[in-house]
Amino acid sequence: EDGDGQINFVVDMYGLRPTLFSDYQAIKDLAQSLGAVFAERIHRIVIVDFSSAAQTIWWMLKPFLSPVTQRKFSFSSFHHALQLCRDELDEETAKRVQASMEVNRDEDASSQSREKHAELTTVPLPRC
Repeated sequence: EDGDGQINFVVDMYGLRPTLFSDYQAIKDLAQSLGAVFAERIHRIVIVDFSSAAQTIWWMLKPFLSPVTQRKFSFSSFHHALQLCRDELDEETAKRVQASMEVNRDEDASSQSREKHAELTTVPLPRC
């Protein structure tokens, strides 16, 4: 594989509980990592179903990001995100992302079925 590629993140905010992200220092550290270490590798970060409560996280994170990194973020509805995935990702990856977003929205899915889905759709990282 070509090690010089760029990466797309799809962050599904459906069901986000903002109280899980109340550690300001952790948010700042994440922003600095995204802005400094990985900024050139990131092609796009698609935030799906970004609730009004989650906007606080964005406004906390944004000042720590360079303007170039800020422009890599896009905020999208579920259906628009699916279309972006179909347009920009290979078919297998797009199907995995779609299945993950759908299981997040399935009110009948159990914790066990979600965990099993995560196991089946995780793309393993290469060992160093």
